[in-house]
Amino acid sequence: MRLINYFERKASGKLVQELEGLRFLAIVPVVVQHCVERWYRNAYTPGVSGLSDALINYFLGGGTGVYLFFAISGFILPLPFAVRRLSGGPMGNLKVYFMRRLTRLEPPYMLVMLLLAVAALLLHKMTMGETLGYFFTGITYSSTLVYGHFNLLNPVIWSLEVEIQFYILAPFITWLVFGIKDFTKRYITITAAILLIVFIQEQTGISSAYNVLRFTILGQLQYFLLGLLMVNFYLEQKLKPAGFTKWWDVAATIAIFSMIGFRWVTGFGKTMLFIFVLAVLFSGAFRAGAFSRFIKHRWIMAIGGMCYSIYLLHLAIAQACIEFILKINHHSLNNVWWFTIYALLFLFCLVLIVPVFYLLVEKPCMDHSWPARLKNFIKSKTGRGLSLEKTTGGPATTDKL
Repeated sequence: MRLINYFERKASGKLVQELEGLRFLAIVPVVVQHCVERWYRNAYTPGVSGLSDALINYFLGGGTGVYLFFAISGFILPLPFAVRRLSGGPMGNLKVYFMRRLTRLEPPYMLVMLLLAVAALLLHKMTMGETLGYFFTGITYSSTLVYGHFNLLNPVIWSLEVEIQFYILAPFITWLVFGIKDFTKRYITITAAILLIVFIQEQTGISSAYNVLRFTILGQLQYFLLGLLMVNFYLEQKLKPAGFTKWWDVAATIAIFSMIGFRWVTGFGKTMLFIFVLAVLFSGAFRAGAFSRFIKHRWIMAIGGMCYSIYLLHLAIAQACIEFILKINHHSLNNVWWFTIYALLFLFCLVLIVPVFYLLVEKPCMDHSWPARLKNFIKSKTGRGLSLEKTTGGPATTDKL
């Protein structure tokens, strides 16, 4: 079996390949941003070089990949509900929907949070009280609301808290919007909702970095609605290539680099322009030629499929790497060669750790039947033990008399 076969994701339904490629385009800038940010915070002095300042400031914008993740979720989660709504079918079993999210996402998440909590205690990074506080607010997706800032065990989980909030709302928003049978009316409704939400955010101050609500669904809903808008196009066959593929190649390529260049999205005009850039990128993934083929390469899709494992682990790995570099050489500050060593070490650890975690923890959880299979396995082992006890009249033993 080829190596790629172990990492390719198997979907229970039709796998939309473009979405796997978009996940790749979302996770790579985020990983690069946190790699650069750890160096910037710990081993760089701004003003040393105009060129290095410019490059660092640009790559620090990679965090905007999170908003692309929101748009992808805004596409994936509503899609089956939209199909059922338009076909006149029932909404479906919401218990199954929520259990699927729970069994798919929680085991990897809980394990990572537990490992980070143990590491924080063993390395004396936090007190017991702080560790328990961040651990329990983390696993209940309430860190941002409770503390008013990111979870210090794993700051990136703020976006997962927002995702969970959308998971809860997605079926109902989709059912409401796709109750409108006309494509154009749905398009106008979703677009108007995006404009209204961004306007309200600006007027109420929710868009401010100092407002904790920015880091909830109230501050991020517009990006999920963009994904819903793409569902509207997708179901009407309006995302299929229809000429101008080379122009879409250029537009999508410009869009991905422009997305990073935004760095911080605030203000009505800038936010709407950013949403437009994401829309071009999303559409280009489907309608472009070479660009679309690139993101549908098997390894690109495989890495995109591992994005959850990468997202959970990458920041902790970057922090460990920068601390190791500074420990072995205190004079590595502002040194481009030591930055290169740090970046290569980070990449090596990422490639070494993440695939193993993905194969052993995350990928098995993608099989929605794993809880039932685990239950049957435990029953079979327990049943066998009980049957042996009944047969021998006592506990089973391998000792020979």
